[in-house]
Amino acid sequence: LMEFEEAHAPDCGDGDEAGCGLSRCAPPLHLHTRQNETFRVVAGRFQYVVDGVVRVADVGDTAFVPVGAKHTFCRAPGMPKDQLMVTSFSLEPALDTEHYFHNMIGLFNDSGMKPNPVHLIWLVCSHHMRLATIPRPLHEAMCLSFDIIAPLLGYRRHYDEYNPY
Repeated sequence: LMEFEEAHAPDCGDGDEAGCGLSRCAPPLHLHTRQNETFRVVAGRFQYVVDGVVRVADVGDTAFVPVGAKHTFCRAPGMPKDQLMVTSFSLEPALDTEHYFHNMIGLFNDSGMKPNPVHLIWLVCSHHMRLATIPRPLHEAMCLSFDIIAPLLGYRRHYDEYNPY
């Protein structure tokens, strides 16, 4: 089990009745191939989309996303503009998720928020996630191809300099 907390600032933008497409802080629609994900709302209102169904959760509520469900999340519409949306979330089993987040944050920061897409998709693949906007057979083929191509381009799955442990 891996647990951590995340805050979405008011300048992230909010979701709308169709989902989280208007929020610049929302992760892309994705799925986990080996992990369940659970969110608990700590502050604000949390909007989440699971397999196309949009829901809103309030402080103290939890939301469960099973293995394989396409999902994303963001600040709920209508939140006060000065209020943070804070969630605690867990992934079970933990696998190597903590390194994934440290690596992604480091790559985004070091590239001026524009990392190489091949590298990003390879990291997503190697951490048992898939982007839901890419057809699954194509995504699986990309994962297999990037297992060969990415190391030849000098990319690594783990960067010790991004991991504090």
